[in-house]
Amino acid sequence: MKIIVIGGSAGSLKSLKQITSQLPRDINAAVFVVIHFPADKTSNLPSIINHDGTLTAEHAEHNKKIEAGKIYVAVPNYHLLIENGKIGLGKGPKENRFRPSIDVLFRSAALEYNSDVIGIVLSGLLDDGTVGLNAIKKMNGIAIVQDPADAQFASMPASALRHVDVDHCLPASSIAPIITSVINQPIKDKAMEKDESLQWENDISRGINKNFADMEKYGHASRYICPDCEGPLFRMKDDKIKRYRCFLGHAFTSDTLLDGVTQKIEQLLWTTYRTLDEKREMIESDPEKKDLFAKENEKLISQLKTMRKLLE
Repeated sequence: MKIIVIGGSAGSLKSLKQITSQLPRDINAAVFVVIHFPADKTSNLPSIINHDGTLTAEHAEHNKKIEAGKIYVAVPNYHLLIENGKIGLGKGPKENRFRPSIDVLFRSAALEYNSDVIGIVLSGLLDDGTVGLNAIKKMNGIAIVQDPADAQFASMPASALRHVDVDHCLPASSIAPIITSVINQPIKDKAMEKDESLQWENDISRGINKNFADMEKYGHASRYICPDCEGPLFRMKDDKIKRYRCFLGHAFTSDTLLDGVTQKIEQLLWTTYRTLDEKREMIESDPEKKDLFAKENEKLISQLKTMRKLLE
């Protein structure tokens, strides 16, 4: 049995439906889907897929045995993994600021099924899926990417094309026939050695406590700070794409880290503004402190001007 893993984000729903609606009912494969979705919302994705498709889609259930001809959809706020021929749901740290993360699913599939995995990256922003697709190729699987020109948001497929030796780059409407063709081809050599670094990262995603002293084995200390927990980040030893992990396990590509830092800056600026406004109200309520507020404001403005010069 083959394992088909599909990852998408913004603008990927239409593409996903094009693919799943064309897959044959008797396909000798199980399909796993991660679409980025808010953690506090209810996903109706299985119903949407079932409306037009021939395969049965359902939300993934922990420890359920994998069956051919089924589409397993990620549950909001849980990583979707594959473990010993069964479905796994994990509460491990977010990767690329998402849970479920596409990279987590792809990595676990690559470790478990090696060359029997077909990975597909669809429309989306930033670059979740690139690291996972590279893991699939590393384990002799097949990498398929939606043509960026066909995607509503080209960032995710374009990133995969830049960093991974992709087997097929196609419009969404042409991906299902390629899947069917690949499934019917002879299987590649499956004698793959377990990759220690992939296994280490997969265990983190499963929520298994690891010895993070191993971080120095798989990464180098950097000068950056995790935007999610403010812990130190390590640059992972990966020659395909620049990426980072912190001691708690949060993972970022360089693009996602930059996006996270940008959001952190805006959050801090608004926090500063709110705090100053509160301070102003408290001081103005006490006439004797008005002069003190003016002097402190001058000092703060001077500090902000100094910081601005450093950033220019």
